[in-house]
Amino acid sequence: MQEIRTSLWEEHGISSASSNRMMDVAQQITGLRHSATSFGIQHRLLKQLQAAQKAPYFGRMDFHEEGLPGKESMYIGIRSLIDQKSNLPLVYDWRAPVSSMFYDYGLGEARYEGPGGIYSGEISLKRQYRIKDRRLIYMFDNELTIDDEVLQQALGQHADEKMRTIVNTIQREQNQAIRNVHDSLLLVEGPAGSGKTSVALHRVAYLLYKYRDSIRSQNIVIFSPNRIFSDYISHVLPELGEENVMQTTFQDFVEPFLGWDWDVETQLSYLENSLREHGKVREQYLKV
Repeated sequence: MQEIRTSLWEEHGISSASSNRMMDVAQQITGLRHSATSFGIQHRLLKQLQAAQKAPYFGRMDFHEEGLPGKESMYIGIRSLIDQKSNLPLVYDWRAPVSSMFYDYGLGEARYEGPGGIYSGEISLKRQYRIKDRRLIYMFDNELTIDDEVLQQALGQHADEKMRTIVNTIQREQNQAIRNVHDSLLLVEGPAGSGKTSVALHRVAYLLYKYRDSIRSQNIVIFSPNRIFSDYISHVLPELGEENVMQTTFQDFVEPFLGWDWDVETQLSYLENSLREHGKVREQYLKV
């Protein structure tokens, strides 16, 4: 794309361009921008489909909606897949309204809120899968007692240098926080390792899905404690099929607005001074 822009500039230099030629250049640039946007969209879609080919879904739910003749087997995945001939979903996006039942209910009565209102019915089967590189690693029905080793594989956090998605292990309380659209401010509390950051990132993905006509990734900022943590969580949103949002520390975000008149203490210096002061207080306490 950059080569095409350069070629246009060299071919239609401003000094020799007539008004008609300038209009022609403007139209070509506009068309180029549209092509670049379309290419970006198609490229992201291709990457999503390639990822879905390796692991198309992680869950299944058999749901019989009230008033309908039979049940429907719904497969849940990171992204939706549509049958081109029938235009019916083969796999439901985990963020779709109907998919909320997979996280909120066990077997028995269930309901969800869709565009047309509240839909009620009964879940007769819930099943989870572990698929990796087109291979079925294991599967289990949720109502069965699972061997500890399998349960650990399914629900445990995989040791990795990067944080991963938790779409296949989201708990009911986490799902409620992720899908909450009634409160303008939402505070999630919990001890270290309880999944607060994972919930926040999956909530970002959910909001980008639900309000895709009004919210873009450029409208969201994630404040991290440090740059190492920003790198640690940087793979989650792309794994969920979304563009990464701006990730920064509060200090890095604020410093450009302070100007040159302020001397900002680094986080390392702050910690060193805090430890030094803590040591002095401890020494005084021991002397007493």
